[in-house]
Amino acid sequence: MRQHAGQELSPSRSTLLDTIARHGPLSPSRLAELERMSRPTITRLVAKLKAEDYVECLSDPDDGRSYQISISPKGKALRDVRRRRKSEYLTRLLESADERDLQILGGAAEVLMRLLEKDGV
Repeated sequence: MRQHAGQELSPSRSTLLDTIARHGPLSPSRLAELERMSRPTITRLVAKLKAEDYVECLSDPDDGRSYQISISPKGKALRDVRRRRKSEYLTRLLESADERDLQILGGAAEVLMRLLEKDGV
């Protein structure tokens, strides 16, 4: 599905943008923790997103040495477009599935949701 979302972002920057949109504003340290990446890697990737105007970095009011990262209007618009492309692709795939395949997928989705809820996601 990632290939059908578009080529505007690398996979790692796309993942970061999604995480920032879901959890932001957040500090680079918290983003690194959520993504299980090193702080220097996060800093480098955030700098690229900021240079492309997909995120905004503002001083942290509680810690003058740090900053908070949030998604920008341009980043939100890109994220919306990428999500729409993926949804359209998935819809086309599902339209070609037969009834038995759809039942299997429905059961698998229920199992995944149950497991995710149990894991606290």
